[in-house]
Amino acid sequence: MVGREIVWVSVATDQLEFILNYWNQKTTNTAYSNKILNKLFLKLRTIQRYPHSAPLLQSRKVHKMAMRDYSIIYTVQSEMIYIFSFWDNRQDPNNLISILDHLK
Repeated sequence: MVGREIVWVSVATDQLEFILNYWNQKTTNTAYSNKILNKLFLKLRTIQRYPHSAPLLQSRKVHKMAMRDYSIIYTVQSEMIYIFSFWDNRQDPNNLISILDHLK
């Protein structure tokens, strides 16, 4: 079974880049960022194979796939999966709601 195509919106790529750069600077190497990326790739593979396996966010048509400190916020539309956010779960959840409201 071939998985659906994954498309990252600019907000999500910006968030991912910010998080990776933060950890690269904080740790002065890329080891922890690479660990995040490896976990991310595994979760994306799961999302491709089983796109509806992650729970839906309340009153929204987006899924939230958790990866400990981070979550992948996405929606499924026919043969495409759109990643709306690579969210740091330690942030104020109201900020995520605000981001999702702007994507409508």
